[in-house]
Amino acid sequence: MRMSEALAGTVAQIAPVVLLVIIVEIAGNRDRMVDQFRDAGRSVALTRSMARRDSLTPTQRARAQRAITDQRRNVGAVGWLLFYLAVSAAVAVLLLDAEWRAIQWLADPHAGPAPQDALFCTRVIGFAFLRIVMGPIISLLQPLVDGLAQLLPGMSSTSRLQRLLDRSEPGS
Repeated sequence: MRMSEALAGTVAQIAPVVLLVIIVEIAGNRDRMVDQFRDAGRSVALTRSMARRDSLTPTQRARAQRAITDQRRNVGAVGWLLFYLAVSAAVAVLLLDAEWRAIQWLADPHAGPAPQDALFCTRVIGFAFLRIVMGPIISLLQPLVDGLAQLLPGMSSTSRLQRLLDRSEPGS
């Protein structure tokens, strides 16, 4: 692979647009991030206040169990958000580097084929496109995991309830 005017020009035009798409997506998820940290703070505060007590009533025990479950879920969600932001930041830095290399190559009237720069630029643009596609897919994972966490225990309860109903049918 060799750097050409067409490749360098394409990278110089596409990199800022892809970077803008990533930044707009991050900004669009800002409220989700704020809500996630607010929810995490509430469950942490509840957990801390209940942990200071010597004993808990049955109602308090149920609330404490929900708070622990929420806190674990929030830790997982915050982990995904941090991963998402780290990947986005890495892609942004790589895009800026690819943009700089392409512009430098275009500005140099004696630039050679620069195969390393050409390979770097094409890989970065490909990785950035992958990041754009993966952003929405990753954001769907947390609701999917939360939904499965609620549905799967319910399935075993449904089976147990069905067995109970089968055993206690009238006339049996």
